[in-house]
Amino acid sequence: MGRRLITTFTLSKERAKQLKMIAVARYLSTAQLFARFINSEIRKGTILDEIPGYRIKRIRRHVEIGINNSTLMATAEEASQLSKILDQVASDPFWWGRSQLSNKQTYGSSYGSDFITLETGDHVLIRRRGRGLVIEVNKYDKRRTSAQRSLSPDVASDLARLIRAAAKKATRR
Repeated sequence: MGRRLITTFTLSKERAKQLKMIAVARYLSTAQLFARFINSEIRKGTILDEIPGYRIKRIRRHVEIGINNSTLMATAEEASQLSKILDQVASDPFWWGRSQLSNKQTYGSSYGSDFITLETGDHVLIRRRGRGLVIEVNKYDKRRTSAQRSLSPDVASDLARLIRAAAKKATRR
C-alpha cells in the first residue's frame, strides 16, 4: 500500500503570520484552525458533508463504511460502537504521568486503542500513532481487500460523526 501524499499550501509570509496569530488567539494549532474553517463551510453548504477517501452509506439496517478500496458492512449497533471508539481514541489522553529519574523528568501519556469485530468477522482496529490515528481493517475473508489509513484527530471526529449519523438513520428503519 503506497504512502498518501501530503498537500502543502504556499502562503505569503504576511498571511502565514496572520493565520498563526488567529490560531494563537483562539488557542488552536493552524491545523485545527483549518479544520474549523472546513467544518463551518460544510455547515454553510459550501461543500458536501463527506470526507475524501471514505464512503459512509446507510443500506437498510446496516451502514456501509468504505475506507480506500476496502468496504465494511456494519449493523447500526456496530457502526454506533465504531463511532464511539473513533471519538474516544481521537480525544485527549486518558492518562498523563510524570516520573523523575535522578535529575531527569519524563512525561508520558496514553490515548489507548480499541477494536471491534463485526458480525461479518472483519476486525477494525483504531489506535494512536504520533499526533494522529490509524484505522486498520482486517478482513475475515482474506480474498477481500484490507486497509490501513492514517488520519488526524479532527478527521477522525468528523468520520465518527458521519458514521454515527448513518447508524442513527439505520436504526430508524
